[in-house]
Amino acid sequence: MSSNSFAAAQQRVLERQAQRQRDAQLHHAAFTEQVRDSPLSRLPPPLNRTASPLTSLWNTLTHSQGTRPAFRVGQVDAELLDEELLTLLRGQAGEGLKFFGPHLQDDWSSEILLALRAILFKLSVWDQNASYGASMQNLRFADARHDLALQAEPTRWQKAVYGLVTVLGRYGWERWEGWLVDQDSGYTAPSETVQLLGRVTNWLTTTHSIAAFASFLVFLVNGRYRTLVDRLLRLRLVSPSNQISREVSFEYLNRQLVWHAFTEFLLFVLPLVGISRWRRWLSRAYKKTKSLMQSPDAEADETTATTIKRGPLAFLPERTCAICYQEQNPTSSSEAEIMGANSGGGGGGILGSATTDIVNPYETVPCSCIYCFVCLATKIEAEEGNGWLCLRTQATREATLQQLKEITVDAAKQNVAILLFPEAYLGGYPRQCSFGAVIGKRLPQGYDQFHAYLKEAVDLGDTAIGAGEDWLNRELPVNEQTGRRGDGTREFLEDVAKATGVFLVVGLVERVGASMYCAAVLVDPAKGIVGKRRKLQPTGMERLVWSQGQPSSLKAVAVTIKGVRVVIGTAICWENFMPLLRYSLYAQGVNLFLAPTADARPTWEPLLQTIAGEGRCWVLSCNQAVKAKDLPEWITSVDGGGHQKTGAGAGAGLANGTAASETKAEEWVSRGGSCIVNPMGHTIAGPVWEQDRKLIISEIDFDECDRAKFDFDAAGHYARLDSFELNVDGLDLIPPP
Repeated sequence: MSSNSFAAAQQRVLERQAQRQRDAQLHHAAFTEQVRDSPLSRLPPPLNRTASPLTSLWNTLTHSQGTRPAFRVGQVDAELLDEELLTLLRGQAGEGLKFFGPHLQDDWSSEILLALRAILFKLSVWDQNASYGASMQNLRFADARHDLALQAEPTRWQKAVYGLVTVLGRYGWERWEGWLVDQDSGYTAPSETVQLLGRVTNWLTTTHSIAAFASFLVFLVNGRYRTLVDRLLRLRLVSPSNQISREVSFEYLNRQLVWHAFTEFLLFVLPLVGISRWRRWLSRAYKKTKSLMQSPDAEADETTATTIKRGPLAFLPERTCAICYQEQNPTSSSEAEIMGANSGGGGGGILGSATTDIVNPYETVPCSCIYCFVCLATKIEAEEGNGWLCLRTQATREATLQQLKEITVDAAKQNVAILLFPEAYLGGYPRQCSFGAVIGKRLPQGYDQFHAYLKEAVDLGDTAIGAGEDWLNRELPVNEQTGRRGDGTREFLEDVAKATGVFLVVGLVERVGASMYCAAVLVDPAKGIVGKRRKLQPTGMERLVWSQGQPSSLKAVAVTIKGVRVVIGTAICWENFMPLLRYSLYAQGVNLFLAPTADARPTWEPLLQTIAGEGRCWVLSCNQAVKAKDLPEWITSVDGGGHQKTGAGAGAGLANGTAASETKAEEWVSRGGSCIVNPMGHTIAGPVWEQDRKLIISEIDFDECDRAKFDFDAAGHYARLDSFELNVDGLDLIPPP
């Protein structure tokens, strides 16, 4: 710039300053004239003194005095950027904290948010006089009580009050409202004091909302004080210089352009890369590396194994198609026989031959074994939709957990809130297995069957006597290597419930050392496992493999599901025939009675109707629907490779609801019978028979329980508590709070 141009620019700047001074003088003169002519000035003292401040307020509301719409947009954008930054930090903090416990983020979400807001306030407003969003918009706070041309920094007390209101005040108000909601949704009606506090809180909330709305309307008019707190503390967002820098805005735009371009690039490239193929390759490589690095002791530890390959052709190398190999060796049924056939020069089944190598590989789900695509498609088509058992792997606990996850996801899509699974769903019900035992004699294969069954049971990390609250609250010592107790089933169930939002009740066979218990766990989506039942008295042959549970596990569990208070009691299978056990649940005020079972007899439904009418509660029962071909190999096979047979006597009919001269592959060994019964004893859904993948869904009203107790309450006005009393060892029958 030449000296003449610079001088001309300086002259224009001086002229604009002089013009602004003249405009200010004219404005002041006009304001004085307006005050003098105002009708308020003619009022008697001291009312006439309100003329000046009221006129000033009117001018403030009606004159923007140099503000620009873009400047107001920048202030609003600063607030939005601050909230976006807080959301990003909260997500990162949640990812970091999940390693300290699956529910830490949910249980302490308000406190985590408080800490993040406090840290951001200290690093931004307290230290730099501007939030990060305001800094990106080239703005900072100034004390509006002084001349804005001086851009006086806010005082420490202004910033301290600002932090108390925006950080601690917001946290305290959220906790207060949460407490009022908990009091209002409790089992009993809130007290008059709580109701009064609720009305006062609603009035304060409404007043604040109206004041904040009015303040924001004024902000839209004159561009001053973005929030009500800013207005009360006289804190204004101003530009730190008259020459507004656009570098931040351009940098932000550049980042957005680069990000959008990169996103478009990924959308174009990723389909060509084949992410799923690479993911499968990495998964297989990880499994191979883990198996190579695993010590013999670790391989022998059944509680830590994650995948057990137990199919008849599990020994084959991965490059060999098990279906092709089976066709080359149709008469061989074991590894020794197959290897003997190979060594004998049969030729066709030799490992690595062109006739058995995989062509056009396809990975199965969920076992992740590789087959020829044509071979696999042919096998599945031949089964006509009944499914096909993998030759390398067989049904395991892991496969059942995967099925549980799929069923829960399907239920969540149908807005199911509570999902009940059958007795011994995990671990399996050893139907038709004698474990080689009769009175006074035990056969050798019974020990092998018991060992196989023990391997399928789940280890939840509890003790033999039952650790109760210590186990529920994760206060027991954990494994130093895994950082948990048990085999991970507890964490898996909690993750599934949390991801789907479905409250799960899962029947399972629990393992503690070499002892097994028939149990059921209650999994809350937000809190994890909130209760666990162990069957008190196994029935018949069950006592040979299942231990007796603790009476203290009969404790009812009170939860809130989708805003509805539910008191859940669980009785497993023939526990429901025990009158005193049923009454112990009625006395605790259950309104949802769960009865997972293995009983498929026609007499089961009348028992459920009796329980519903007796306890005036909703009853849900779920049973497995199983065919003979679905039973595991360790049950159906005995010495000599034969199969156990069920006679036509009364035993078969009583045990399974099916009597036949011989158990065939397609016959039902358990016919199901799941159903839902209302508090008056009427079945409203089910029973469903001979369907192995069926969800019974019904919307229920828990107010029906209270209505039904009008004329009968087994644990209340009909109980004659002055004459009868029930005591349960280790259990308090007082209803949960």
